[in-house]
Amino acid sequence: MNNPIPKAFEEPYSPILYPIAKKKYLKEPSLKPEDSFLDVLVNRRTYRKFVRLSEDQLSAILWHSAKATELQFQENGFIWSHRPCPSAGGRHPIDLIISQPEAINTRKLALYNPIDHSLNELTLDTTQCLQFIEHINEVVPIGDATIIWFIADQFRTESKYINPLSLIWRDAGAFLNSLQLVCCAFKIACCPLGSLGEPFISDLFGEYTPMPIFGVGGCLVG
Repeated sequence: MNNPIPKAFEEPYSPILYPIAKKKYLKEPSLKPEDSFLDVLVNRRTYRKFVRLSEDQLSAILWHSAKATELQFQENGFIWSHRPCPSAGGRHPIDLIISQPEAINTRKLALYNPIDHSLNELTLDTTQCLQFIEHINEVVPIGDATIIWFIADQFRTESKYINPLSLIWRDAGAFLNSLQLVCCAFKIACCPLGSLGEPFISDLFGEYTPMPIFGVGGCLVG
């Protein structure tokens, strides 16, 4: 059962302290889909050939799949938000890590901030980062694709719900579906990957929070 914890017993929220080096704000996208929503549902496919995204294309994908549109600051420190993708209790436990096209051994990772629509470059262990990128490349050759990976912060859901893991996995599936539909709407290739990104994600980010954090999949777009 995924019963909510009584409000009086909800635990205070402590966010992940990501090692952010610099922030880049993305502009509100100017691109507009040409097809109707029903056409997008019919035409959605998985594609494995990628081209480099323009900044406006990347902004459109993130804006229409993950951008927070409503916020409420709660007493326990948690920020409730409404986004295009549904999430149990408005907890949105999944953070997006973005890697834009570079040579395999020089790719960097950035955190997407859904509140201010920005990319935040991360200072991470270069060896562990390379191992993660190489792992993805073994699953599907990356080429010029942009990597969008899902990191689950278990405590966001656990602070409100008993037995949170099934809710987190449902969140991940809903998020992936939203990403695919948005990419289809803008005629951008999207390929979900079978890997969860473990143990690489836990190794990369585990030191920045005492709470459970783990990879729940991701995709290549372009």
